[in-house]
Amino acid sequence: MLVKLLPNQISERWDLIKFAIQESTPEITEYGIVVILENLLCDIMQCWLEVEEHNGTIKLLGVVVTSVYVDSFFQQNVLRICVLYTYTDLPMHIWGASLESLRNYARGRECYKIEAFTDRAEFDALMKHLGGKFTYHLSLEV
Repeated sequence: MLVKLLPNQISERWDLIKFAIQESTPEITEYGIVVILENLLCDIMQCWLEVEEHNGTIKLLGVVVTSVYVDSFFQQNVLRICVLYTYTDLPMHIWGASLESLRNYARGRECYKIEAFTDRAEFDALMKHLGGKFTYHLSLEV
């Protein structure tokens, strides 16, 4: 189950969120981390936890950080998944349910699409199943 955190919950769980950001984005600077924290606390960016509940015990499975921005070409809102970090491999049905939750959130924020960048090819089948498409992001350092 994907749960959106409130600002006070972000503060309480900052160490594990910061770890997830640093692990999924190794090139991020300490200043970048501070800016992300500020954006999360102001709801410019959003933090989500993927959790699983069994017999009243909640297990943390992953961290997702999103941001809504305006696509300057189409002049429409986009929900970008900026961080996608898991503590263990998750089955695709969990990812599918999480993406459906994010899709509902994106609709509420008047976004026309969700985008993310990944090198995990297994998302191709999931995207097709959800009616989306899997494309490649090109990155060239300068």
